[in-house]
Amino acid sequence: MSELLHPVAWIIVILGALTVFGIEIEKRIKEKKKG
Repeated sequence: MSELLHPVAWIIVILGALTVFGIEIEKRIKEKKKG
C-alpha cells in the first residue's frame, strides 16, 4: 500500500459510502410517510 491509498481513492470511497447512506435514508423516510 503506497501512502495508505491515494487521496483520490479515499474521495471515491467516501462519496460511494455517502451515496449508499443517502439512498438508505430516503427509503426509510418514504416508508415512514407510507406508514
